Amino acid sequence: MLASAAVAHRLGLGDQARNATPAHPQFRTFLASAHALKGDNDRAAAELAETRRLVGDDRYSSIARLRAVESWGVPKISALVETTYFAGLHKAGVPEADWTGAGIGGGAGPSE
Repeated sequence: MLASAAVAHRLGLGDQARNATPAHPQFRTFLASAHALKGDNDRAAAELAETRRLVGDDRYSSIARLRAVESWGVPKISALVETTYFAGLHKAGVPEADWTGAGIGGGAGPSE
């Protein structure tokens, strides 16, 4: 129960951050990840779609692409990012590999 309350609190803070800076895409990816980990796939997909619309590039096309363009600093933080943020984005539908960047087809690649 306590963990569930903590997740709800953090989602509320994420909503506040997104609402305060609606054009900032990263808050939306944090929410997409959190909603996916919570099992709310519709909200995760909506936040992810809006993120992609806002950035207009391919940085959110795959987890591999995100790893290439974002740095999380020290190994301890990077490990937490892997097990939470990236895990949630993967559940939200972000594939591990960027198949379009590899020149293989025009979609996001095979489903995993």
